[in-house]
Amino acid sequence: MEGVRSRRRRHPGRGSDPVGLAQSAQEGPLKDRAGRRAWTPPPVRTEDVKVPESLYALIEVLAENAHDNWARQRLSEGWRFGRRRSDRKRTHPLLVPYGELSHEEQQADRLLALETVKLILLYGYALQEPQTAPLDPDDTSAER
Repeated sequence: MEGVRSRRRRHPGRGSDPVGLAQSAQEGPLKDRAGRRAWTPPPVRTEDVKVPESLYALIEVLAENAHDNWARQRLSEGWRFGRRRSDRKRTHPLLVPYGELSHEEQQADRLLALETVKLILLYGYALQEPQTAPLDPDDTSAER
């Protein structure tokens, strides 16, 4: 597309090819079943980032919060729980509290949270355990 500038940003340790686009281009565009160019997700590589053990409690909180935010959005759009997903009926089997999700579904949320924390660390931000007890998210009187 002429006149469109690349919006690629530089990422730590990635040089001018932050998501590995050069390698993908050499392999040629992938095609889906209909012959359209398939999209290949380009997440930042975080496999070498070490997460301190102390952050795994935070990762669990982030995973549950991600699910709760997803569910709140769906419910606000008129979706409700249903044994089967139906876009027409707006039902979804995952519209349940996080603790009621299968281990596999909880793991998917944990992976999202883990990758987010790893990206934060990769970018040089510091995360550490709080020195005091965390705020109660249900206590609306707590000053933030």
